[in-house]
Amino acid sequence: MASDGRRLAVMDGGNEAERTWSALVSARAMSSLARMVKGFGAVRVGVGERALFANWGRWMWWCMMLEGEFPKWGEVIPAPGEVGFEAAPTALRDAVRRAALMADAETRAVSLKYEEGALHLTAQDPGAGDAAVALEVELAGEMKPRRLDAKFLAQALDHAPGESVRVDVSNKTALVVRGEGYRGLVMGME
Repeated sequence: MASDGRRLAVMDGGNEAERTWSALVSARAMSSLARMVKGFGAVRVGVGERALFANWGRWMWWCMMLEGEFPKWGEVIPAPGEVGFEAAPTALRDAVRRAALMADAETRAVSLKYEEGALHLTAQDPGAGDAAVALEVELAGEMKPRRLDAKFLAQALDHAPGESVRVDVSNKTALVVRGEGYRGLVMGME
């Protein structure tokens, strides 16, 4: 689980854990570990009294755990709702990136609106112009238009495994990308 206040991602690993535990570590430490183990097979992870350890091949890594209690993040991601659509994560990500080419550089805002059997993604930059991209999807329910950070949405889709994701849009402004063992919440912009 990782969060920065505007987005939250949860990945359930296919672990073979003998027991469960939890550790609170910095995002920087986890990014460092992710870069180092990329391309390796199995990674063994363990927790000590104040440190998190990882072992792969002939390498070992550790970092100090942070003090404190992490918020109950499970309550932040809404349960799957009745409003949403299925899409190929690559097709949706590519549509977001195409629309984002004309997004304001400061806000990176892309607007999403559903009409006539398609998800319409639009962005505009007063100095550069407008972009409009349509992606055919079957929406269940009724979706209110919303604005999201294009970079955050593309990153949520980058990490979604599988050939198809469910995108829940029942919340007022947020959007939840759901894949096999993955949930990515992107908060909307007002």
